[in-house]
Amino acid sequence: MYRFNLSLLLLSLTTLSQGSPMIQSEVFKQTKYSYIVAERANVKVLCNDNDDKPLKTFFTIKKYCDLNDIDDFSVMNGGIFEADYTPTGLLIQNSRVLFPLNVENGRGNFFLKPNGVFYITDNAAKICNALHIGEEKKRIKYATQSGPLLVSDGTIHKAFNKFSKSRLLRNGVGILENGKIILAISNKDSISQPNLFEFALFFQSKGCKNALYLDGVISELKTRETIVEEGRSFSSFILINTPD
Repeated sequence: MYRFNLSLLLLSLTTLSQGSPMIQSEVFKQTKYSYIVAERANVKVLCNDNDDKPLKTFFTIKKYCDLNDIDDFSVMNGGIFEADYTPTGLLIQNSRVLFPLNVENGRGNFFLKPNGVFYITDNAAKICNALHIGEEKKRIKYATQSGPLLVSDGTIHKAFNKFSKSRLLRNGVGILENGKIILAISNKDSISQPNLFEFALFFQSKGCKNALYLDGVISELKTRETIVEEGRSFSSFILINTPD
């Protein structure tokens, strides 16, 4: 779809002039990314509203934030979901398991093993192989399962082909060396979109030992200011509120 120049490395790092001041922009190997770095205390995984009804859209996320006195925020869609907009895998919100862990086999990115879980406890934000979550699940406040794992213990997924021509918009989440969370998405107006290997390489370049693919071409990153219509539906969201 696009030509890829292996010699083109990091081109720029700027803060976006529009939207939340948390969102930064960077061109890495011909792909323009928008990303946010956040403390775990400022991040939530959301699926349902206060009445336990599915949120589904960015517009209802905005209403949720209004009801919960969250003034300044950014939000990105979470993990892969089914045709009825229910999460394909584990979803934990406010320490409640809304949807169970899925370790079945199947087709598509979610089932490109190993897949993984992004989760937050009182003490840390982590990403792990879905098969290894074990007893840790009891301590989780927020979690979303998706797949594949982009980077696991510092190693890029072995199934990824660096020469793959499958170049699509992608979003994902990683854990930085200092324990902070990084959420990233390739921009729609980018000269080139990344294949999975290049997307994993972006997170690795940031120092992430673990990173998880969230979703593909439908993915979006929004701020309060850029949510102006109902838009398409999703199953879950990762909300980042700006500290006062």
